[in-house]
Parts: sequence; structure tokens; C-alpha cells
Amino acid sequence: LSAAGFVRTGLLLGIAASLTTFLLSGAVWASLLMGAIALILYVQWLCQRREARRLAYEEALAEVCDRLGVGAQLYGSLKGALSHAAETAPEAASEDFRALAGQIAAGASLQAAFEAVRERRRSAALDLLADTLGVWAGRGAAIPLQEILSPLSATIRETAGERRRMQAELSGVRSQMRLVALAPPLLVGLLRFSSPALSRIYASPGGELIQTAAYLLALGGFLLGSRALAQVNRVFEIEAV
Repeated sequence: LSAAGFVRTGLLLGIAASLTTFLLSGAVWASLLMGAIALILYVQWLCQRREARRLAYEEALAEVCDRLGVGAQLYGSLKGALSHAAETAPEAASEDFRALAGQIAAGASLQAAFEAVRERRRSAALDLLADTLGVWAGRGAAIPLQEILSPLSATIRETAGERRRMQAELSGVRSQMRLVALAPPLLVGLLRFSSPALSRIYASPGGELIQTAAYLLALGGFLLGSRALAQVNRVFEIEAV
């Protein structure tokens, strides 16, 4: 996602949420606040999508470990192992390992080839894989690479499986939080259009103040919940490392 795409999508969502809230509630300040809430929801969704892609990449690395072991058996060299992994790696990791294999074939060192990928991915599993390959190549490949990478592959799979189960359990909580954040304008709209008396109350300055306070409470609850979920993810990542 480019910066321009993020700004464009965020503005469109914010404007759409503000206009919809104004039509439902008739409150100017509450509508502006709802636009900010929509932008926050968009950012949270992007973070969730990034986490899902990171998880898919970790799972792909486990497959890459197996492919590297097979490639080392077939070709007897690190260059051959990386070439085989690049050809057979899952889609989530294929681009990285095609680039790595190309750099190694061109004469780059293993450390230099992995440097850019490690910096971009910031993956503990990828760091372990790169270090393991470096040690294996530095010692003359005395031990079959498959024997060395098999425990690493199993650990990556186990860790990714635990993270996937955790994300599945938290997905329901995230959906409830989004519903809480979006509920106030929907409830106000229902009350306004169902009763003319309530419509006049909500259209008054006091009614707008009440709506703004309700939206602020919903936003505060959503942010606190998001922070708690982020701490859960952080603790699990530390334990996994």
C-alpha cells in the first residue's frame, strides 16, 4: 500500500462516515468525530492485514526450510539449495528467495544477499534461517542440511500455528469492538427517525453534546480494547522468540 493510496482511501472513508453520520444524527461535531473513528478502524484493519501476511510468510518459511534441505541433497551446495527453494517456494516467500538465489548466483555473499530481506521482513524465523545457512556453509556442509533445518522447520510451524489459533480467537473480539465503535450513530439514527420528539432533542445543542460524548466513549473503549489486544500479540511474539 502506497502512502498516496493510504491517504486517498482514508479520506474517502472518513468523508463517507462523516456524511452518513450527519444524515443519521444531524450533529456536526459528532459527524466529524465519526470520520476520525472510521480512519482509526481503517488503520486497525491495515495492521490486521499486515499481521495476516506476516503469519503467511512465517508458514511459507517452514516450507522453504524443507525445500532447502531437498535442494542441498540434490545439488550438494548452498547455491543449488537456494535455487531449488526459489523454484518451489510458496508464493508468500517465492519473491524473496528468487532474489536471494539470483544474488548468490551472481557471486554475492550469503550475508550480503540476506541483508536487505532481513531488514525488510524483520522476522525472527528468517534471521534464524539465514544464520543457520551461514553456519552450515561456513563449516563445509559436513552435516546434511535437511537434518539441521528439520528442527527449525518444526519450530516455525508450531509457532505459526499457535499464532494463527490466537488470531482466530481474537477475531470475534475485534468484530465486537468495531460494532461498539459504529453502534452510536446507527442507534441515534434509529431513534431520530422513529420518534419526531427525539429528533428535535438530538438536533438541539444539548443533543449534539450528548452524541459527541457517546461517540467519545465508544472511541475510548475501542482504543483501550485495541491496546489490550496489541499487548497480547506482543507478549506472544516475545514468548515465541
